[in-house]
Formats: sequence, structure tokens, C-alpha cells
Amino acid sequence: MNNNDTLLIRVDAHSSIGSGHVMRCIALAHQWQSLGGSVHFVMSMDAGVLFKRVKEENIHLHKIQSETSELNDIQTSLNIAKTIDADWVVLDGYHFSIQFQKEIKRSNFKLLIIDDNSEHEHYFADIILNPNIYGTKDFYPDEKIEPYTQLLIGREYVLLRKEFAKYKKYDKNFFSNRNNILITMGGGDPENVTLLVLKAINELNLNELNNIVIIGANNPNLESLNSYALNMCCNFQLFYNVKDMPSLLEWAHLVISATGSSCYEFNYMKVPFINITIAENQVNLANMTHLLGGYSLGWYNNISIAKLKETILFILKRKENPLPIIQFNNLTCERLMKEIE
Repeated sequence: MNNNDTLLIRVDAHSSIGSGHVMRCIALAHQWQSLGGSVHFVMSMDAGVLFKRVKEENIHLHKIQSETSELNDIQTSLNIAKTIDADWVVLDGYHFSIQFQKEIKRSNFKLLIIDDNSEHEHYFADIILNPNIYGTKDFYPDEKIEPYTQLLIGREYVLLRKEFAKYKKYDKNFFSNRNNILITMGGGDPENVTLLVLKAINELNLNELNNIVIIGANNPNLESLNSYALNMCCNFQLFYNVKDMPSLLEWAHLVISATGSSCYEFNYMKVPFINITIAENQVNLANMTHLLGGYSLGWYNNISIAKLKETILFILKRKENPLPIIQFNNLTCERLMKEIE
């Protein structure tokens, strides 16, 4: 890219899909801005309080109606791209169809798609970015992509936001008392898995535990969680729409989370974690959680409180934390920028 290039990112967040797509796009925006470019997000009205976070990152925000048709969504996004003279358009979301891709290319924009599991039958992107440890080129055989499509796949392209930069040489001490548990089920948690985790922790009956629960921007369960927490035997704090995630990971001795791209953040901060799968698109990552230093307990509706208690105690009481097979030590957005002309 060149200085002053303009990036348009079409991305959404709501209770069903959480906020992970938006958060990793913010990481991409940070790197684009650091090189002198400007960034515009086009988001549906469902994103709610995330609008404030986007604006705080000096990202230009354009809102579109949540219930609009795909045709209107495409046309609105293209009109914005033309108005701001975008150099690249980014799509991050499983609901952006092949037709959406075609129309962007027909309008002569360069297209980057952030992908996880090769959901589409075909891709018309100039670049496909799959920033996952399980991603391989086999996800995208020649017949599924265009001759001009460039593949950027794997751990070298994991998207971490700029607030993690100061922890590049961070080394966590695991030999002190380990009592701090951070619970985060993503931006939505429609099944209220957080409540299941709180019940397991409460049944441990360990007064010395300190628990912080992060309530995502699109979580509908605030009232029930507050109500249950009033009767917990151990310390409990509820944080809403957190901006400084690294400081909480520095505090934590264990994270219990939904499976998602935040696993790479836990790994970067060298904190062990327990993953719970709450959506089909998380399965590939869940199967490789152990490589990052985590423990996958599988699908939320198959997990017992007894199993949760057992795993929590195992991690908190062990004498040392074994090194993960894969360890991220750098913010890798820089490599991505070198690939974008």
C-alpha cells in the first residue's frame, strides 16, 4: 500500500455472531493507519455499542440498516467505496455471498476476504486472508479461486491489535498463587454459557478465587448473570465492553472462553485457557487448541459442571505451565501489509 490509501471494511457484529470479526478488523485497521492510510467501516445497525469502540480507533463509520436486502447492502457499500475513493475493499463475515464479491470486482475495486473455513463455493478475491493455525492451501483448490487470487494463510497472518504491542517480550510468572480467572464468551453468548461457567466455579467453593467476567457488546444475559453473581462464594466482577484486553490477560491465571480468534491473544500473553465450542465455525480451531496451550472441552451442550470443575482445578493447581507447541511472539499484521500492493 501507499501512504494515504483508503481501506473500506464491510463487517458486522451482533448477538449471534459476536464481535470477533470486528475486533480482528480493528487490528487490520491499526496497521493500515500506522502506514498513513485511512480506514472506513461499513456496519449494520446491530453492532450497537461497538460503534463507540470503532470511532475511538479513529476509524470512519458508516451505518446501514440491519434488515436491508443483500442487493441494497451491496449497492450501499459500493456507493460508499466510490465516494471515499477506496483502494481496497475488505469483507469479513460468512454472510457476504459470492454475489457480493462479484459486484465489488465488477466495480473495479481490489478485494480482500478474511476467511476461516472456506465457506464459499467460489472466491473472486484478489487476496484471501485465512489467519488461522489450521488453515492450509488445500482449503482453496484452483477450481475454487480465480487465477489472480493470492492466498495468505496460517499463523504468520494472525491479527492482533496494537494494544498488545507493549507485551512483545512479556513473560508470565506461573509460580505464584493462581487464583485469578477471566471468563469471556465472546461478544454475544446467546446460549448464556457464561452462567454455566459461573455455576461450576461457585461449586468449587474456593473463597480465594477472583473472577472477572467480560460481557461482550452484544450479550443479552446481563441481568441473569448479575443476579446469580450476588450469591457466589468468591470474588466476582463484571466488565462490560472491555477495551484493554491485554491488561486483563496479564492479571489472569486462567481464561475460560468461547473458541475463537481470541485464543491467539491468550497464547500471545502466555496464559492457559479452557475453550468451549458454541458455533459450528469454531470446530476447526477447537480441534487444535492444544497447540496454543489451551484445553478444548467441546460443545457447550455436552459439558458437565463436574468436567468444568475438574479442568479448572487441574490448571490452577499444577506446579508449572508447560510451553505451548505454537507460541506467537510478534504482531504479524506487518507481514500482511507487505503483501498488499
